[in-house]
Amino acid sequence: MKNAKIILIGKYGEDPNIGPENIMRCLEKQFIKEQIEHSLCILNEGDSKILYVFKLVKCILISKNSIINVHTNGFLIVLLVYFLSFLNDTNRYYLTVHGIYQIDSFMSNTQKKLYMLLEYYLYKNFPNLICVSKMLQEDIKKIYKREKNIYVIPNATDAYCDVYKSKLNYPEKCLKFIMVGGLKNIKGIKECIELCDFLHKKKLNFSIDIYGYKENNYEWFCMEIKRLKLEKNVHYKGKISDKKLMYHLIADADFQVCLSHYDTFNVAVAESLVLGCPCISSNKCGASYLIKNGYNGIVVEINKHNCNEKIYQYICTFIEKPEKRMLVFNDRYSYVEQLSWHNICNKYINL
Repeated sequence: MKNAKIILIGKYGEDPNIGPENIMRCLEKQFIKEQIEHSLCILNEGDSKILYVFKLVKCILISKNSIINVHTNGFLIVLLVYFLSFLNDTNRYYLTVHGIYQIDSFMSNTQKKLYMLLEYYLYKNFPNLICVSKMLQEDIKKIYKREKNIYVIPNATDAYCDVYKSKLNYPEKCLKFIMVGGLKNIKGIKECIELCDFLHKKKLNFSIDIYGYKENNYEWFCMEIKRLKLEKNVHYKGKISDKKLMYHLIADADFQVCLSHYDTFNVAVAESLVLGCPCISSNKCGASYLIKNGYNGIVVEINKHNCNEKIYQYICTFIEKPEKRMLVFNDRYSYVEQLSWHNICNKYINL
């Protein structure tokens, strides 16, 4: 289907900077820039769901020889697209998978049997699956026993911030850490605080700013910081919607912490590498494969007893060789094209 029209289908919520919505918006922006024929069939917040169903049915049934790309943000839209694929087989149908509900709901203790059944049925039967990471692809193969027509196209970032970076000059300088996962358990907030407690006991001169949603953990967070006497080291800064400001904060930091329990990609890892900020990542971040372990980041298993010691030793390599921080910062250019939306857009087109 060379030069076929691409139709993006999905749901837009309140925050355009996270999840499937962010990816669809970035793809659309790149399709416009590359002059690729495309259209959108999007359910916006507040739209009539009944009217949207009629719109979606019409969109698919009248399209011919098109590429239908639906993104997971709930399962009902995906299910409808799957049923409509039987009524119009002139199109090719791709489901971009952004997560595994079975895993996420288990970790947050919010499992719903209907959603689990829908996920099982769709991930087993949808004509083509696009996974945002190799880790996600392997997990779908393992859980749902699917082997055919399952592809990997990672997320991307056009993050850029031109800030000057010098060597660390430690111990005169207080090391600046940043975490952008908020106070979510699945993003590893407990592990982050445990790391901070460990570094504090090692008498490391550091501070960490945490950005993102509070969830239901703010009261616990405040009590824990007080109990561990980390008030001078750990600061919750709230949610930032200005992406350019966030890029500047990441680029200006000495280390970013991404200790997720399960993140199918975690664009913060990609942003960290593109912005030249060493990334402390768990092996459950799908994007962790991008890290040159021990150089521009470290990948750890958060359930291992020596996890924090490994991280501390990695941080010490920058203290021992202050110029290493500047080398990592300058190496960011090697990731710019690899992780650009231009490159990822072409992967969608070539598929």
